[in-house]
Amino acid sequence: MKKVLFSFLAVLFLFASCEGPPGRDGRDGRDTVRMIFDYEIRNSNWPLTWQWTGDAYVSVISIPQLTRQIYENGVVMVFHEWFDGSIWRQQPLPQSIPQGNGVDLWTEHLDFDYFIGGIRIFYTNSDFFYEMSPGIRFFRVVFLM
Repeated sequence: MKKVLFSFLAVLFLFASCEGPPGRDGRDGRDTVRMIFDYEIRNSNWPLTWQWTGDAYVSVISIPQLTRQIYENGVVMVFHEWFDGSIWRQQPLPQSIPQGNGVDLWTEHLDFDYFIGGIRIFYTNSDFFYEMSPGIRFFRVVFLM
């Protein structure tokens, strides 16, 4: 009985294909990445401002290439870049970085939002202690369509 059932199912799967007629070729993704920009934000470009979540260092970067077309139909990605001993590393935002000084522990948070013509990068601390600015930071901005 099991052999008959197995044979029936095998024949059913053999003749009942899940494939239809081939469709049109799709986009291959070659032109997906539209633009890449690298930015260095220095201490003087991190003003401490109050945001809806509390105090934050906020840097506004003007990017005229961030058009309405990209804003409404594309994707904007921002990566934090840093030099780690012998190599450059990247991590997409938002990013949370655990920190400590032997006594206190806190977490640095980096995030962003964007608008037609630019982006804002936010730096906040989990302990809400803002005596020092974030320092020099490097970011890569990528537009996808």
